[in-house]
Amino acid sequence: MLLLDEPLSALDAKVRERLRQELRNLQRKLGITTIMVTHDQDEAMEIADTVVVMSQGRIEQRGSAEQIYRNPASRFVADFVGRANWLPLQRDTDGRATLSGLPLDMSLPSEQTMLFCRPEDVRIETQWHAGATSMMAVVDAVEFHRGIRRATLSLCVDRTLSIFADVGPNDAGYDSLEAGRRVPLTLLPDKVRLFARPAQ
Repeated sequence: MLLLDEPLSALDAKVRERLRQELRNLQRKLGITTIMVTHDQDEAMEIADTVVVMSQGRIEQRGSAEQIYRNPASRFVADFVGRANWLPLQRDTDGRATLSGLPLDMSLPSEQTMLFCRPEDVRIETQWHAGATSMMAVVDAVEFHRGIRRATLSLCVDRTLSIFADVGPNDAGYDSLEAGRRVPLTLLPDKVRLFARPAQ
């Protein structure tokens, strides 16, 4: 068994990226069981067959990188791993979800519920389409990051609520992302998760 504690932390980004792949190839070639401690999420996601997320010495979730990223077992894991959108939901008299008064086509188990989705699961539309999780937003800022545009938007229904969207050049709304512009967006319904709101 090989134990590694932050083995790549002191290296610059390019060298670290190359050594990640070399370490992964060597580990597979030799078939050595390896336990590696790291605070670098990209490192963990790229190297590990199994990722273990811990909080205060307790295991929160164990699984493949994709399982943990796509199906977080708890609010802590969802928030800790990768970038996340969190929107506070309210429940109307029929038990349906609303977002600052905007009705969403989903039932709500509790008043204390947060909507969670990843930035890549926010679709910027070229024109408005009424839908279960459609809304208007204002583009506040746009960054270019590794071939995609990372946008920070504020919802028109409540400008204090921000949402992040990662949009690729082949996505329909890519060219719509300009600071100050109003755009329609859709939260992909099959990617949305609900979690209990943390206690105050």
